[in-house]
Amino acid sequence: MCTSEPSKMIICVLYRPPSAPLDDFQACLSALDGYTDGKDNYDLCLLGDFNFPGLTWDPPMSQTATPSSDLLEAFINTHLLSQYILQPTRQGNILDLFFSNSSSLVTHVDVQPTRMSDHDIIEIYLSYNPCQPNINAPPLFDAASFRGLNFGKADFTAISAEIETTDWVEKLETCGVEGFPDSFRNSLLSICQKHCPPKLPPRRQSSRILRILSRKKRRLQAQLNKALDCCGVSNGTTDWSGTSRKATNWVSLNHTWDVPDSCCVKVTVGCGAGGVNVTDQNKIHQTGCKTKLFDLIDDNMPLLGGVLGALIGVQLFGACGACLLRRAIEQHFAY
Repeated sequence: MCTSEPSKMIICVLYRPPSAPLDDFQACLSALDGYTDGKDNYDLCLLGDFNFPGLTWDPPMSQTATPSSDLLEAFINTHLLSQYILQPTRQGNILDLFFSNSSSLVTHVDVQPTRMSDHDIIEIYLSYNPCQPNINAPPLFDAASFRGLNFGKADFTAISAEIETTDWVEKLETCGVEGFPDSFRNSLLSICQKHCPPKLPPRRQSSRILRILSRKKRRLQAQLNKALDCCGVSNGTTDWSGTSRKATNWVSLNHTWDVPDSCCVKVTVGCGAGGVNVTDQNKIHQTGCKTKLFDLIDDNMPLLGGVLGALIGVQLFGACGACLLRRAIEQHFAY
């Protein structure tokens, strides 16, 4: 295990032998739990050869349940981890795994056979370099270059029209064959600058804060779902659908028709896939957490009223006692 402070990332490499005792695997996960305790604002990357041939990771997840796989499943749910390797890495099984709690960290995964091992070689492309001293430093773009322009918002119709109306033959005759490449580049850049906005540096810091807050929100939502046997806010599973404005961040993570695993009656990794369209309350909780919470308050209103009355009584008793004590002190010092 190691920590990259500049990029706020925890990296852990773990190897689990096929015959590893349950206690040893539990000790490893407990050690990682302790290492990450109090570091909710850090991205977590867990990778290695876990030797779980019975697990498939393409939702909905299926598995040959073992005590060790149950431990891993609980760890994944607790830390809100996603597993990114979906192709077999050895003899038709996905044994080598890569977990992360950052939805924007991994951009591409490539699995290819190699002569160096009986396991396939895995290349994982990240959205930034964890070893870079400062990942929030914006890249420097030369304003007088094509890289400094945001072609995603360019007016290509206007650019094409101006290129067609430019007399390139005259420019060639004016500057000659040797000077034409530079003249052509400068003219084309000038045209693009007229109809294309400049590229702005990415605002990594704000997006990182949003990721941390979103992660904490999902963790609290999962705890609430588990405590109240509920799903969503007011409208049950539809609160997590692509048509709901409440689930904008969730849908942006390619979960348009999924619900969090904590909405399932029996929680397993990937059990919430396609849950928006599930109406069986024996599989997915259908009642919103807001409704469940209000029902819980209504059912326990006499108890809450009694507790509130007791607290008010204690405060009144304390206030009366303080007044009597003050009067006794004033009478004592009056003589």
